[in-house]
Amino acid sequence: MSQAAENLRELLSLARLLRRFAKEQTQDNHQVLFVSTAMALEARAQLLATAIAAPDPADLGRDQALHAPVDCLV
Repeated sequence: MSQAAENLRELLSLARLLRRFAKEQTQDNHQVLFVSTAMALEARAQLLATAIAAPDPADLGRDQALHAPVDCLV
């Protein structure tokens, strides 16, 4: 498993634990703290997942060769 995927899994695991702690808390200020931290971790995990799924940057030399201008009269 890649390091990025491992980090993603750990972030989501920690967010899940924080949400569970929030459910167990009786003080509202602690619940808000746990839930907001979990939401921040989930947002970071979403960004990380997007970065993992993003395609590799284009090879400009290859793309220029594939899309070279054509001189053609019609």
